[in-house]
Amino acid sequence: MLHVHLSAAALTRSTDGLMHAAGLATIESGPVRLVDEATVRAWAHAALTDTGPTAGQTRLTIRPVLDLTEERTSNGYTPGPRLREQVILRDRTCVFPHCHRPARAADLDHIDRWRPPDPGGQDPDPHDMPQTCTDNLAALCRFHHRLKTHSGWTYRRTGPPTSATYEWRSPTGHTYRRGPDGDIDDLGPPAPPI
Repeated sequence: MLHVHLSAAALTRSTDGLMHAAGLATIESGPVRLVDEATVRAWAHAALTDTGPTAGQTRLTIRPVLDLTEERTSNGYTPGPRLREQVILRDRTCVFPHCHRPARAADLDHIDRWRPPDPGGQDPDPHDMPQTCTDNLAALCRFHHRLKTHSGWTYRRTGPPTSATYEWRSPTGHTYRRGPDGDIDDLGPPAPPI
């Protein structure tokens, strides 16, 4: 399975009829690879017109464009498919410091604990109830999801919603910042008491 990301700009040709740098698509699986628009078109054509012995074995799914800056929400605990895809595309990998497992295979974690609606019928103040939304979800591999849930690790997103920047605090108070490029800043242990 390949997840190919192709922008609208990639489908435009310059006045000389040649594809330039804008005509590249990104393949998400494995190491990031670039392919040109003609290759993507050839793959799509082969998938749609296959009549040989492998007919029907290739499936092509085209999904609408996701705006990574849009705040998406889900009414329940489980994020909907578009919200899930948005978080996967934003985070790209597990967001725990030094982990590079792909977000596509990760769990989506509620950064602040999700609370169900008030069974008495009165909804609590929305500011007191973290929801299943872009700002409150992050990709964590199963191991780090369990570590966060059952040990004393905590984290928060810093920066704008489209940024995959997270600040982690260990059970001993040591702090790490994981940037959107996967770089880790060791912010050190907690300050000694005064």
